[in-house]
Amino acid sequence: MTLTSASGAAAVDVAVDVAVDVAVSLPAQPDSVPRARRYVRRHVPGLDGELRERAEQVVTELVGDLLPHHQQHPDGRLLLRIAARGGTVRLVVQDGSAGPHDRASAPGGAGGWRWALVVALSERHGVDADGTTLWCELDADRGRPAPGAPLPAAPTAPPTTAPAAHTTPGAEPAPSAGLVALLGDGAVTFEQACSAVLDHLQENVPMGYWAVTRHDGDRQVYVHVRDEVYGTRPGDGHDWDASFCKRMVAGAPAIAPDVMAVPAYAAAGVSRLLRIGSYVAVPLVGADGHLFGTVCGLDPAVRDDSLTRHAPLLQLLGTLLSALLQREQVAVQLHQLAGRTRREAETDVLTGLANRRGWQRLLTEREHPHRGPACVAVLDLDGLKQANDTLGHGAGDDLLRRTAEVLRGELRGRDALARLGGDEFGVVMPGTAAPEAQEVVERLRSALRSQGIAASAGVGATGPAGGLVAAWERADRAMYADKRRHGAGRGELGRGLGAAS
Repeated sequence: MTLTSASGAAAVDVAVDVAVDVAVSLPAQPDSVPRARRYVRRHVPGLDGELRERAEQVVTELVGDLLPHHQQHPDGRLLLRIAARGGTVRLVVQDGSAGPHDRASAPGGAGGWRWALVVALSERHGVDADGTTLWCELDADRGRPAPGAPLPAAPTAPPTTAPAAHTTPGAEPAPSAGLVALLGDGAVTFEQACSAVLDHLQENVPMGYWAVTRHDGDRQVYVHVRDEVYGTRPGDGHDWDASFCKRMVAGAPAIAPDVMAVPAYAAAGVSRLLRIGSYVAVPLVGADGHLFGTVCGLDPAVRDDSLTRHAPLLQLLGTLLSALLQREQVAVQLHQLAGRTRREAETDVLTGLANRRGWQRLLTEREHPHRGPACVAVLDLDGLKQANDTLGHGAGDDLLRRTAEVLRGELRGRDALARLGGDEFGVVMPGTAAPEAQEVVERLRSALRSQGIAASAGVGATGPAGGLVAAWERADRAMYADKRRHGAGRGELGRGLGAAS
């Protein structure tokens, strides 16, 4: 049969024998209607002119009218099948929700939404119902069915083979300029690139489902999803052992126009979870050389062998995504290594406290005029040299470790402690005025004395004359003044040495 174009100047042969499925998950998303319309436009390529426009219109109205009737059916699903044969398009809507269903002819009960749909759509498109199925037909010659006109029985199994693409035969769609520009941008992230790649594949390779997946132990997780047929979402997944991708990585064909013709795919458990006719995929490899996941496409329809012409594009996009993934993973590893190196360089090996380098960075980071009052305390042990000279360096090291443990146990959560070198320790006390800081220091000295450890101490406060560095200098001077006042702690030296031994 023929169709006349909109201009009336040409006749276009229509020889279409295809079927595609659209799944709408419930509650429906705002983009369900445009996605269904776009799917018809892209994946039923033989519908030209008026027939295609009418098919898109009916799909839009069908899905649009379905949505408000499913607000009370969470986790349900609608299946919209579009079958085109010659000049006739048959649209079938099936209730894919779990559980028992009443017939659509019953206004009440679980099937009430279908009854409302029949009433709403019958005058527009001659929709009829049987059980859990609604259907209508559009024919380019007959025009719109009259209300109440008898309709054919619900369709049997759809044709098994669909055209592989609606582009010029033999012409491989190249990556779009926007995609090339994005992937060539050194600042693009792996996440951004995944979205751009899936958008490009969705527009250029005729598969109803596209995803970037991650091999997560025993699971294959859908990380980024473009799904117009199965109703899956990011974060969904299935067992890795059941997946096509596991078999693809092990050597099964990366492009399978008919998955049932490939024994490895025909036996895969995912075939029992999803209706899959065709499959394409490419692996993504991480910086460690191991499998990260895949870019994979699925469709309920079986394709012809021309689907394999997309292999170069898939390989290119897989290589680009792997390179971006590896770059980000290496950057993370370098950042973590730099952090570990810095922590090691700024940590005192003996006590586990920050050392002088870490202390100086701490003061610099917290040196801000609007942070409020803060104080710095310096404590210097009295008698560490005598302990080293009399009892050996092992006893002196033990004295330093016990000092660090006592100070850590007495300080508040917001305070920071460091070993500044030798027998000197520093404390930063943010949000603390001088009188309160002096009380903290006295508590620290008392705790040290209870362990037989003597120490001289001084406190310095921030103020208009300077910040934490200036406070540190004042605390250091105050500590030396305190040491001179009590004669370097000679009266307590014996107890300190005795505890150290």
